[in-house]
Amino acid sequence: MVDFRSVELTDRPQYHVIPTMFVSVLLLCLSLVLAQQSQLRTILVAPNTPFTPNGSVDLNAIRYQARYAKEQGANTIWAMGSLGEFASLTTDERKLVANEWVKEGKKNDLFVIIQVGSTTIETAQSLAQHAQEIHADAISAVPPFYYKPSSVEDLVRTMSVVAAAAPDLPFYYYHIPDATGVNLPMLDFFNASQTAIPSLRGVKFVSDDMFDYLRCVEGNWSVDYDFMWAEEPKLASFELGARSFVIAESYFVSSLLRMWSHWVDGDHMAARNEQMWKWGVGQILGKYGQGIPTMKATLNMIGIPIGLTVRLPFLPVAKDDYDSMRRELTQYGFLGGGGL
Repeated sequence: MVDFRSVELTDRPQYHVIPTMFVSVLLLCLSLVLAQQSQLRTILVAPNTPFTPNGSVDLNAIRYQARYAKEQGANTIWAMGSLGEFASLTTDERKLVANEWVKEGKKNDLFVIIQVGSTTIETAQSLAQHAQEIHADAISAVPPFYYKPSSVEDLVRTMSVVAAAAPDLPFYYYHIPDATGVNLPMLDFFNASQTAIPSLRGVKFVSDDMFDYLRCVEGNWSVDYDFMWAEEPKLASFELGARSFVIAESYFVSSLLRMWSHWVDGDHMAARNEQMWKWGVGQILGKYGQGIPTMKATLNMIGIPIGLTVRLPFLPVAKDDYDSMRRELTQYGFLGGGGL
């Protein structure tokens, strides 16, 4: 029997060295996989479009939104989505807002996705071409929502001509069936889009169909697609493999980041407490209508001067409600740096 205490390392049998190297490499690979799984990919906010008191677009206020989103920890802007009242803007106004967001996005190191969807394909194509001309980072689109695609094939055909109008930009499909009435399986859409939409890079998933989302994540795990989860509770989506999130309201970004940190650290009780704290804020806002008017009111309370003006059919938060909402949010701990 060899006495290894008296043998130099170079004289040792190699079968003692190889397993050690193999285990080291295996552990390194495992650590890289775990590190990748604990990394957040996209933290997306969907800003409101600010208006002046007379109802015109207030381009100057966008810089405050961009700066605040960056400070809170967001890395992506979804300009002129539902919360941006895109359907209430003219085509020219949408182009002006896109110009400003691209400019402010570059200043604040934010990835800016311009939502170009419309009820008319020609309008969507014009907006997509404009987004490419101003050097946006990407485009997205809802499907036409009056005359709707009724099958996956129709949806692929429709989205392909919109995406083709900006061939140099990544394209993200905007899946929001409650608003558009187009509710088709997203995995089927992605599988059918492989050649038809070569610029397709992901989906903003505003649907509570967790199984559809899970099928997308599992079906495209090794493909470079970004599936951005929007629905609440966000905590439940962590186990589904969600690593990209639509926060919508920039003032909730820090809450998501705390929740994620607790979950990664294995402190699930703290993660649940953070989720419940966020739910509590939502309950207060819901008493005053929630949605776009209360979101604008909340941003003003925080100190982001985007005004309270909204376009019909919405109405701004009334002064008495504004004051009452501020008191409740202050008492709850939201205003002034709340959270757990």
